[in-house]
Amino acid sequence: MSMRRFHLPSPALVIAMVALALVLGGTAVAASTSAPLTKSAVTKLVKQLAPKLSVKHAKTAGNATTAGGQTVSKIQWKAATSTTTQTIFSADGLTITGSCDASGNITVDATGPAAGNGELRIQGDTLASGAFFKNSAGFTSANTVSLLNADGAHNEGSGELVYATSDGHVLTFDYGFDWGAAPTDGSYNNTFGGCTLYGEAFYS
Repeated sequence: MSMRRFHLPSPALVIAMVALALVLGGTAVAASTSAPLTKSAVTKLVKQLAPKLSVKHAKTAGNATTAGGQTVSKIQWKAATSTTTQTIFSADGLTITGSCDASGNITVDATGPAAGNGELRIQGDTLASGAFFKNSAGFTSANTVSLLNADGAHNEGSGELVYATSDGHVLTFDYGFDWGAAPTDGSYNNTFGGCTLYGEAFYS
C-alpha cells in the first residue's frame, strides 16, 4: 500500500494564514456582512502586515541600521598595546574615545557636544572595584567622563551609558570592557593582547 507524502507549508502560506486569522479575529470584519476573501485581497493584506511581522536588527559590525525608529550601532573596538587616543564612536554630539598603554591599561572616555548642554549617566560594575555610578548634568565638550570606574588600569567589567540632549536626542549604550596580556590561552581577552570595548548603541 502506498503512503501519502506530507509536505511542510511554505513560509508564504504560513504568513497568509496568520494574516487571515488576524482579519477574521479583528473587530473591523463581521462574519455576517463580510464578502469572501479573494486571493488578491489576502496578498494585499500580507504585504501590509509583512513589515510588522519582521524583526530588524544590526547584522554587520561597524554599520548602523534602524529598529523601531531608532538607529542601532554595533560597537567592537580592539586596540593593541601602545595605542594612543582614538575615536571609537560618535553620534548626537556624544563622542567616545579610547586608548591602551604599553602595559594594557585601558582608558575609555565620553565627551559631550560643543554647544547645547546634554545629560550623561553611567552605571557599571568592575571585577576589581565593584559597582560605580557617574552623572554629568551639564554635559558638554568641556567634560570628560570615564566609562570605566577608573581610567588607566587593568579594568574589566560592563556598564550602561544613557545620554540625552536638550533638543530631544536620546542614546543608550550597553557595553563591556576588558584588557588582555600577550595571547596565551585563546580566551577573548587574551587573543589580541590589548584593550577592548564592545556593545550596542541605540539612538534617535
